[in-house]
Amino acid sequence: MTNLQQLRERLGKGFYLDNLYEMARLCKSLALGAKSPVLFFFMEHIFLDVARHWEDKPLPVEEAKLVESFLLQPLEDLVEGIEANASSEKVLNLLKRDVSAYLILFGCSLIRVGALNIQVSDAFGMGLDEGFAGWDFPPH
Repeated sequence: MTNLQQLRERLGKGFYLDNLYEMARLCKSLALGAKSPVLFFFMEHIFLDVARHWEDKPLPVEEAKLVESFLLQPLEDLVEGIEANASSEKVLNLLKRDVSAYLILFGCSLIRVGALNIQVSDAFGMGLDEGFAGWDFPPH
């Protein structure tokens, strides 16, 4: 089984701490062996940052499920695009979707999941399950 297949399998197992670190390790290995390591570098960073965020504190199930609901599908879509040798433009759009989802979750300073739900819904005028397609964030 290739590292990319292992990554897909690991994504299906969810976002628990040991699995996040294993997915980060797989992404680093993929980045080191890729002609264009950027995609795997970004995925590695996402997995490591989520794991580090959760590492030394009790993790409410609601928070884990919220993070999974935002990040899992975009990451699975990106892996699928890579496996299918999608066009550079399509893969870049998939990566933008992953990074946008990550920034929405971890780019704000709110800690309570309920507050995050309210902020995301109010700030963007949409519910949590409406997706991120077409979002274009201005540079900082």
